[in-house]
Amino acid sequence: MEVLIADGDEFSRKILKGTVIGWGHEVVTCDDGEEALHALLDPRGPRIAILDWALPGMDGTEVCRLLRQRAEGPYTYIILLADRCQKEDIAFGLESGADDYVVKPFHAVELRARLRAGQRIVNLHAALLEAQDDLRRQATTDTLTGLDNRAAVLKHLDHEIKRARRQDSTLAVMMVDLDHFKQINDTYGHLTGDVVLRQAAEAMRECVRDYEGLGRYGGEEFMVVLSDVNTEGAAVVAERIRDRISELRIELESNLLMVTASIGLVVSPPGAPVNAESLIHAADQALYVAKHRGRNQVQIAPTDTIKHTISPLPVISAA
Repeated sequence: MEVLIADGDEFSRKILKGTVIGWGHEVVTCDDGEEALHALLDPRGPRIAILDWALPGMDGTEVCRLLRQRAEGPYTYIILLADRCQKEDIAFGLESGADDYVVKPFHAVELRARLRAGQRIVNLHAALLEAQDDLRRQATTDTLTGLDNRAAVLKHLDHEIKRARRQDSTLAVMMVDLDHFKQINDTYGHLTGDVVLRQAAEAMRECVRDYEGLGRYGGEEFMVVLSDVNTEGAAVVAERIRDRISELRIELESNLLMVTASIGLVVSPPGAPVNAESLIHAADQALYVAKHRGRNQVQIAPTDTIKHTISPLPVISAA
């Protein structure tokens, strides 16, 4: 692993560096506390540190204390190195945030064993963070398309509604429905239907920015949430999505399957006291009109179809 060594004494620093390199680790060296803290706060910085207590400028215990104030990010395992061997000193060093304490002059065998212990802790913590990220993705991601699932996109919509109220800005919601999808499943099978859903999701992903809301609402229906956009701008995005989906060609054994989508769009007035249900209802009504008028088109809901209410949003489980 990459190990940071911070020691104000050049001779001690070189001895320690050579020893740790000899054990197969990469080493980053610092000669004062501020430099060490800056390196350890870097998300890509070393995850194991050997800090001398008596660092110039900012001593090792202060570096430990400030580093532990970081609320997020990977864990850094700190070994505090000092010539103080009193129990009170050891207790103070550990309470400052150090994970381990080695008295100078250090014994190589002891220090190597403590480094190995630190490496195990860092690896376990990294594995735990990875597992947490996996669980978070599973809870918020539609497994077939890779888009946000219904709970996640509705949570995004709730967040943007509150932001639009605070900032007196607009909000657009689109309901995108793939045309004749049941017929595709009945004619070509559900595996082909899954391919259509994945490719349509990817086509929509290409048409919206990363910070905008896009999720699978259910079945063959998707939701798009755009913030701080007027009706003309939202319509441009909707037409882009419709056009991109219509360009899809799904290769089958004997022919190519073409796909189209109908889109219902609603744009709330700036700062309007609306909720998710009212916006979704208005977009659904516009989607119904698009289906009734022949599909493969965008229909915009008149603003007077939006029920203006500030009733609370339903609690939606991410499970």
